This record gives sequence, C-alpha cells and structure tokens, in this order.
Amino acid sequence: MKIFSSIHARTLHSSLFISGTCIGAGMLGMPAYTTSNGLLPCILINGVCCLYMLCTGLLFVEAILWSKNQENLLSIAGNFLGRTGKWIGGFTFVYLYYCLLVAYISEGSLLLSSLLDFTMHLHWNIVAIQILFCILFGSLICLKNVHIARLNTLFFFCLIASFFFLVGLGVQHISIIPSLSHDSFFIFLAAPILFSTYGYHNILPTVTNYLNREAKAIRYAIIIGISIPFLLYMLWQVLIMFSLPQETLLQIHNDKLSIIQVLIRQSPHSSISWVSLVFSLLAIATSFIGISVSMIDFLGDGLCIIHRIGWKRVGLCLITIFPPFILSMLFPQVFYQALSIAGGFGEATLNGLFPILMAWIGKKTYSTIYPRFSHNIVLLLLTIFTLAIIVIEALHMFGFII
Repeated sequence: MKIFSSIHARTLHSSLFISGTCIGAGMLGMPAYTTSNGLLPCILINGVCCLYMLCTGLLFVEAILWSKNQENLLSIAGNFLGRTGKWIGGFTFVYLYYCLLVAYISEGSLLLSSLLDFTMHLHWNIVAIQILFCILFGSLICLKNVHIARLNTLFFFCLIASFFFLVGLGVQHISIIPSLSHDSFFIFLAAPILFSTYGYHNILPTVTNYLNREAKAIRYAIIIGISIPFLLYMLWQVLIMFSLPQETLLQIHNDKLSIIQVLIRQSPHSSISWVSLVFSLLAIATSFIGISVSMIDFLGDGLCIIHRIGWKRVGLCLITIFPPFILSMLFPQVFYQALSIAGGFGEATLNGLFPILMAWIGKKTYSTIYPRFSHNIVLLLLTIFTLAIIVIEALHMFGFII
C-alpha cells in the first residue's frame, strides 16, 4: 500500500511540475490571437494544440525510455538522428529558449515598470528596468536547484491565487455575450503562440527519471499535467471574451496590445489593476525561471560542466541571460514576435518534428510503448500539422499573412 500511494504521490507531483511549466507567460500572449475569433474557434485551436503537444510529449518519452542512460536532448537526438540531428537539435534548443527569454525579459521589464509606477510612482527608463529585472530574477537561478524549486513553487501558488482572485473580480464585470463562432482561417496563427504556451518537453527527462521510468505513470502525469493548463487557459480566455467588447478584442488582435494594460484601462478599480500586474509579473517570472534553469542544465551538459555550483554556475547564468538581455534591450517591444517565432519554428521543430522522427525511427528497432500515439497514421497527421504551422508562421513573418 505504501508503494502504491508513493507512486500516486509522485505522479501527482510530476503532473503539477508539468502544469507549472506550461502555465506562465503564454497566458499574456494568447488573447491577442484567439479571443477576437469567437468562442468555438478559440476552443478548437486550444484543443488541437493541447492534443498535439500531448502526443508529441508521449512520443518524446518513448525516445527517452528507449535511450537508457542517455538523459539529455543532445544524446537522445544523436541516438536516433545521428550527429547531424544532434547538432540541429542543440541549435534549435538554444534558438527556442533564447527567443523565449528575450520575450520574457522584454515583457517582464515593461510589467515591472508599470508595477513600480502604480505602487511607488517610480519612473525609470526601459534599460534600467531591464537591468533590474535581470538582476532580480537572474540572481535566483544562481541558487541551488533545491532552493530554486522551492521559490518557483511559491511563485506558482501565488500565480494561481492571483489568477483566481482576478477571475473573481472579473466575473463581477461580465456583461457581454461573445459570438459563439466566427469564420476565420487565421485562428491558426494562434498555434505558434499556443505551442509555446503548452511547451513542457524540456522537463520530460527529469519527470521520466523521477517516476522511475514507469511508462504508465508518466502517461498519466502528462495527461493530467497538460489538462490543468488547458482548463485554466480556456477559463482565462472565456473571461476576457465575456468582459470586453468585440471592438476591443479586435483592437487587441490587430495592434497586439497587452491584455493586462487593456484590463487596467477598462476597469476603474485599483484592486483589478494591482492584481493584474502582480499576476502578469508572476506568470513571466515562473516561465523565466523554468526556461533559464533548463538552459543552464543544457549548457552545462554541452560544456561538460558536471558540478554546476559556485562561480561555474554564475558563469552559466551569465551565458544564459546576457544574450537575450542585449536583444531585449535592442528590441523592447518584441514580446509577441518572439513568442510567435519561438513557437512556430522552435517548438514545432524541437518538440514536434524531433519526437515524431525519433518515434518513427525507433519503432523499427524497439517495441512501442504507447502504440496508439505512435501509429503510422497518427505520426503522419502530426507531421502534416507541424509542417503546416511552420509554413503559416513563415508566411506570417514575411508579411504574406497579416
């Protein structure tokens, strides 16, 4: 009985770990792409992207379980895709998570500036705020992993508390019935943002080892872990659709306005403004910390730094934060573009095509662990969807789709 309860406790902890990785800064970006198209398209694109990330996550777990004693992305990719795949995977990892860090630093600095202005009437220039943001949250990732985990857990529960407090305040102002459907092909432009939002693949090697490589427990952890953010994201987007006029939603979509700044302008209540800013900053902080720790571990593996403590860890932190800090300083309004590019190219390649290819190659040699998800038809459909999103993002980036 003790073993049984221990397995279930570990599965629950892993589910929350996955949920915490997903829930974050993407909540601020998705309304600009989803809420103006109506309720049903919003549910559809969220459901499709959530299911896609669920499938590719399980395919990646198969590759991890097949690759015994190989725990990082580089070695797993090299095992199935050779040296070329290993280098492409490493480059894509750095590209993806640097893009996300640029997005988080740029938006987090603007939110921190608004919070300082709102609470203490302090007006700092954007570069000083970016430096302050990187010092505040960058210093946290220099700590030991156990301390980072505790702090991130505290931030996560504060994030959830502020989210439901914001929902409670927002429910009082619901007065608009949104359209149930809206014919718009361009709802699929939301997919790159949602790929970033539902991304959790970088922690799967850790989760796999934590659950003692038990395939069934890992599957449950992923299904539960990704379902929680799906429900919270839908609640968040439905609340916005019910609270704001259609004209405002279209303006948010067309001008890529910050949903938090719009909520603050729409409501005269200082409590909503303050909670909105705190919620947003916590969403950025949890995402920033999680991605930064992943980058430190990845760089440590790549540079063969086994003991990532002391000055070695400080050096890895500087390599992790300094390049995106420079880019965010040069392009301070790059939040939406960075999230979209990261999802459309980075997530689609690293957490989409790579797991699909590894499953396709690996099933020829190893027995399939999740046969329903690695069936040839499923793999083909996932590949087509991935390539379609990459093409759509490319057309959007070069101005062929607005």
